Amino acid sequence: MVENFQNEIYIELLKKLGQQQSLILIDKLVIDVKNTRRGLKAAHAAKAVDLLKEPSHVLISLAGVVGAEELRKNANEINEYNGLSGVFPSTIVKHTIEQLDDWVQFLKTDKAMRGRAL
Repeated sequence: MVENFQNEIYIELLKKLGQQQSLILIDKLVIDVKNTRRGLKAAHAAKAVDLLKEPSHVLISLAGVVGAEELRKNANEINEYNGLSGVFPSTIVKHTIEQLDDWVQFLKTDKAMRGRAL
C-alpha cells in the first residue's frame, strides 16, 4: 500500500512545502479523496455512467499531483468509459474505491508521523 502513495513525487512535494504546509496539504488531500470516493460510490450504487465523469476527473488531478500512478491510470480509464456497451464498469470502480480507502489511511498515518516531528 505505502509504495503506491509514498513515492518520489509525493516526498519531494512535501519537502518543498515544508513541515506546516505539508500537513495542510495532507488535510486537503484527505478531504478531496473522501469526496471523490463518495462520488464514485454514488455512481457505483446507481450504476450511473454519467456520474463517473466528475469524480474520475478530480482523481486524475489528485493522483497526478502526488504521483499515485496506478490510481491515475484507473481514473483515466473510468473517465474515458463511454458506456456504449451498456455495462457499468463495476470492477474498476470498485477497485478504485478500495484504493481510495487505502490512500486515505496512508495519508492519515503519514500526517500523524509528520505531525509528531514538529
